[in-house]
Amino acid sequence: MSLLRAVIGRVFRAGDVYTQFGSRQFLIILSGTGRENGTQIFTRLLREWNRQEDAFGELSYSLETLQGF
Repeated sequence: MSLLRAVIGRVFRAGDVYTQFGSRQFLIILSGTGRENGTQIFTRLLREWNRQEDAFGELSYSLETLQGF
């Protein structure tokens, strides 16, 4: 998972927060980002992940908004 952690660190902005909370799960908080932009950012993450020689497995995601909290 250290490869995925490194890819996440390169793709997301300095103000975004991420943490690994399971053996294969990361929580990523994108500040000031709507659902559509979140999908675009995940697409960028997938593209970068697929460029890695040592990458294996499929990535999936779920988006939830914090609006109203």
